[in-house]
Amino acid sequence: MLAGSRSLYLSDIETSTIEKIRLHGNWRPSSFVTHQNTKPAIACVPGDQGSVAVISLSSRTRLTTLSAEGYITGVTFGACERDLMTVNHEGTVYVWDLRMNRCKKKVKETAFYDATTLAFCEKKGLMAVGTASGLVGLQTGWDTSCKDDVLSPVKVVQSLKTKIDSLRFDSTGALLLTSSSQLKDGVRIVDTVTRHTLSTWPTKATPLHYVLSGDFHPLGTHLALGNARGRVLLYNLRQT
Repeated sequence: MLAGSRSLYLSDIETSTIEKIRLHGNWRPSSFVTHQNTKPAIACVPGDQGSVAVISLSSRTRLTTLSAEGYITGVTFGACERDLMTVNHEGTVYVWDLRMNRCKKKVKETAFYDATTLAFCEKKGLMAVGTASGLVGLQTGWDTSCKDDVLSPVKVVQSLKTKIDSLRFDSTGALLLTSSSQLKDGVRIVDTVTRHTLSTWPTKATPLHYVLSGDFHPLGTHLALGNARGRVLLYNLRQT
């Protein structure tokens, strides 16, 4: 799955073919998320004025459009197979039931007005929200059935000072990757158990450059980082 400025692309690695999925309107494909376990497999793409397009990857058509308040800055899937989570610039998290195409929960993160992205770990019930100022709020024991409408983070990570572009939990929920493309070598890893940022990596000798995206291997063995030089850097987490 690839993203352009206005379209999504499905790439078949075996046949080396690429199919374009046209998105009509003001959408931001670079912020898309996909879910392969749903029937059909879907992609969710945020747009302007609080809208999110839900697209079927089998028919290549839009299934529905969700509408929230404010400007959507982050999307991810939640605890249930058909739950989608979005956050707007004011730090309000919406939980959507994609079976009914309705909002089932609305939670305000009190610490953040300038939210830029979010991540969720189903296994540990962890949620993280990044901001334009580099702060990252970590919420534990969080799931889509939480009773509170207003939440405060149990930990505010302040290891970066520029806009957080990407947040990723590893498969166990023990590690949280935070990155900012505005800062050279702007990557930090947070131990969610101790709630401390790892001080041993990256070092000054780690050639990360300006990191645009990153993710953990599903087994938690490796970390891949894509940078502005067009390179993908692969690190063995057991050696970092």
